[in-house]
Amino acid sequence: MYILLHKAHKHFQMLDSSQNDALLAHFDMALRETASWTLLILFVVISIASFLLARMIIKPMHILQAFALKLVKGERYVSLPSMPNDAIGQLGCSLQTLDKTLAQYEQSRNEMTQNLAHEIRNPLATLKSQLSAFEDGLWEVTPARLSNCTAELDRLIGLVAELDQLNVINDPKFTIERKNQFIAPIIEKTAMLYAPICLSKKMELAIDVAPHLKGFVDEKRLTQILQNIFENAIHAVESDGRIQCYAKENGQSLCIIIADTGGGSPTPEKLFTRYVSSTSSSNKGLGLTITKALVEAHQGTIMMKNNDIGGMTCQIDLPRHSS
Repeated sequence: MYILLHKAHKHFQMLDSSQNDALLAHFDMALRETASWTLLILFVVISIASFLLARMIIKPMHILQAFALKLVKGERYVSLPSMPNDAIGQLGCSLQTLDKTLAQYEQSRNEMTQNLAHEIRNPLATLKSQLSAFEDGLWEVTPARLSNCTAELDRLIGLVAELDQLNVINDPKFTIERKNQFIAPIIEKTAMLYAPICLSKKMELAIDVAPHLKGFVDEKRLTQILQNIFENAIHAVESDGRIQCYAKENGQSLCIIIADTGGGSPTPEKLFTRYVSSTSSSNKGLGLTITKALVEAHQGTIMMKNNDIGGMTCQIDLPRHSS
């Protein structure tokens, strides 16, 4: 606007007031020059602003690109400079979260691989030593010793089966089929599977579940959960011990509690970690890890703690109704 007034004033001074045609011509010239200067200045301002804006955008993008390349190359816990509080900054925060998640996943994978190798190595070493003794004539082949070999093979097969099962459960496509149903028949039916072994070990297995209690559960998967917990308890309890199971309503949750007199664990908070045993024995596996994954698939929770009767208590909270 300043340029327009300046040019118009300059050309009006050059004219006599009676010269209308010349006045219009000079006024038109002033407008054209003003428009040209305005466009030129506007172009320069836009170019400079675009350059500065491009630098503001491209620089963080280059930083994020370098950060992503480091992740691809396997570097973890990579530091990221301070980013602007905008969409690019949010992308940087997401990449940092991805970095931490990948690091935790890789650590978990390495630990699982090491533990799995250890678990497989033990029965293989036992089998090799026994077969070598047969081959060298140090041992006579007897049904009992062959039975020991078979037991080690069964252990190997069980480890592979547990690993396959855990992979299935951790698959994002894994689903369960839940419905509202009575809990008592499921618990009683599962407990009956272990009645013979409890009798042989002179253990008491007490079930106290009200017949009216219902839960929003998958019967097949709940049975699998209970089997893992019962097997864990039976393995821990010595002769003349006790295992008791009862259930109750707790707000919108169904609470199933299984308590035993098996001596407990020094680290109950770690029992759901892969290949950590609930007792001091070497009987480790994926049973409780699978159990926790199945409970979480029900949108429930599970916890283990030492109890007052000298053993372990497992508490499982499951939804009573569909959410």
